[in-house]
Amino acid sequence: MTSDPVVIIGAGLAGLACARRLSAAGRPVTILEAADRPGGRVRTDTVETNAGTHRIDRGFQVYLTAYPEGRRVLDTDALGFRNFTSGAVVRFDGAFHRLADPLRDPGAGLRQVLKPGPLMRLTDVAAVGVMDASLRFGDPDSAWDQPEETSLAYLRRTGMSDQIIERFFRPFFGGVFLDRSLETSARKLRYTYAMFAKGSAALPEEGMGAIPNQLAASLAGDNVAVRTNQPVRSIARDAERLAVTTGNEEHRAAAVVIATDGSAATTLATSAGVTGIREPIWKRTITITFEADRAPSDEPILFLNGDGVDDANPVNHAAIVSNVQPTYAPTGKSQICANIVAPANMDRPEADLVRASHAQMINWFGLEAESWTHIRTDDITHALPGEDAPALSNPHRPVTTNADGVFLTGDYLENGSINGALLAGRRTAETILAETV
Repeated sequence: MTSDPVVIIGAGLAGLACARRLSAAGRPVTILEAADRPGGRVRTDTVETNAGTHRIDRGFQVYLTAYPEGRRVLDTDALGFRNFTSGAVVRFDGAFHRLADPLRDPGAGLRQVLKPGPLMRLTDVAAVGVMDASLRFGDPDSAWDQPEETSLAYLRRTGMSDQIIERFFRPFFGGVFLDRSLETSARKLRYTYAMFAKGSAALPEEGMGAIPNQLAASLAGDNVAVRTNQPVRSIARDAERLAVTTGNEEHRAAAVVIATDGSAATTLATSAGVTGIREPIWKRTITITFEADRAPSDEPILFLNGDGVDDANPVNHAAIVSNVQPTYAPTGKSQICANIVAPANMDRPEADLVRASHAQMINWFGLEAESWTHIRTDDITHALPGEDAPALSNPHRPVTTNADGVFLTGDYLENGSINGALLAGRRTAETILAETV
């Protein structure tokens, strides 16, 4: 071990979590971030309209309060989380239909059992109940040991009808996985379902960007330096030490952690002589954010498209995020996010997509939505690493490389989620500590 710091390239959640564990063990750390602030894919911007300030996340995101790694590293009380109502409201055949969590809303749950309605059959009540009980009350980590298959195959094997799959599970988990195909690994579906069942979906008071901001603030100290606007050009070994080059600067390193997204990691790793890394296949999403004088509903709940997406109805799910966190919108205004996921025609002109999405929202919520104002469109091409089965056959991919002293971290080594990023960061740090004592 040398006196040089561990250099972490990237101040996303994984890089910050890695730095947190290393600094706690007394190791000096330098974080080099290409952007103007920490956060990576988890960012919140302040956007001014005539009405005041909106907090807008880069793409619609939520935090799941049951995440075990989040509970380990975050001060959740300080983040001021407020929760979505469990369940969802599904738009189907010209009307809204509620699917409730029966343990949190017993009255609605009983009505679903006695009169299932157009979203499910009577047999689905039993099938969902069995699956829910096993995942809600079981060990969530056991999900990674279950058979590797597609989410669609798993749901059908549990006895779900096409009715409930198409009208609820496809839009709901299509929104979570950013792909309505349900080809994502069933291991991911099981674990994510357990997180929803054991906790709540929530938003921080100051936006999702408050999560990496809190982690970065916790690193303040003599042995940690966080440097922004520092894009890394290359990694090289000079004699017996590693060197990271940014612009005209060279940073000596006891070890290097590549904590960028999987695509940038592939390029940087190659410069360091690392072989065998495959670039992720990315899931893309588009979020269209509107300002409204009045919310179309008072509920902090998710609205799902149970009819299926097409050119005229591209929105998979919508949320009145200011119903969850009033701080997202100026006083007296509401903020609504309409979200588009694959497969949808996301390559059409933005103006056309905004018009189609707005028209769909008018159809859903009535003529009052005609007055909504489009604030911003976020097209996130690298939103989540693709995890179509059998991608998670090994749910914990190696963080070491064939190049001595060069390590990897990122959610693509665990699973595409906040919890996956935080866990990957800690796992990489613990590997470095074990190998360099």
